[in-house]
Amino acid sequence: SFSLAGSTVSRSKPKPSATEDASPASAAQDSSDDAAQGQWGLAVSRAVIVHTVTDNTRAYINDNGTFTLTGGGDVKLDTDNTTTKYGIGGAIATSFNQGTSVSFAGAVGVNTLDIDTQSFIIGATFDEVDEVLLDADQDRYIVALGYGVAASGSATKTSVGLAGSVAINTINNITESYLDGVRIETGTGRVNLHAKDGSEIIALGGAVGYSGGTATSVGVGAAVAYSSLNMTTRADVRGDYRRSYI
Repeated sequence: SFSLAGSTVSRSKPKPSATEDASPASAAQDSSDDAAQGQWGLAVSRAVIVHTVTDNTRAYINDNGTFTLTGGGDVKLDTDNTTTKYGIGGAIATSFNQGTSVSFAGAVGVNTLDIDTQSFIIGATFDEVDEVLLDADQDRYIVALGYGVAASGSATKTSVGLAGSVAINTINNITESYLDGVRIETGTGRVNLHAKDGSEIIALGGAVGYSGGTATSVGVGAAVAYSSLNMTTRADVRGDYRRSYI
């Protein structure tokens, strides 16, 4: 998902050059116009993107019965979970004025993911089986990006520009293949358990603050990028249901 917010305030009146003739009445009118315009410019912009995802992808046999593959054959469970998640927020604020100018920009990009990718067999008994093949494969591309840009310009006195961004990934991943309480009475081939997590996870934060003027000027840019990862990848034979016999 993408989000962009933008704000701009521009109030600038060109001044006549030294070579230009200006009558007293015209000069007085310009001064009156400047006074009427005041010395303020304000621009505020923000953008927020939040993803909250719970994703369970499973291939399994959960049965305490007996499975007979007459003449032999393979038992194969394959789970493949491949997705892409973008959380991108951007904010731009500009303010240019002949006096005090203030601009703010803030952006937040957040991904919160709870993902299980599993291939498993619980409690089953297999007879006349050749091979037992379990595969759990997870490949994800996850991006959280926040960027803020603020610019403020003033010909005189105060000019302030602030920008901030936050990018956060909070991810809980389980990728596993397992046998629990499985019995293979007659087997002629191999038992192969495979689990792989090839996810790519990126958190980026960027900010630019600019301020210009002939007197007081403040420009501030701040960015935070944070990833909290709790990721488990395993392939095993368990005895929680009952003791496995292979």
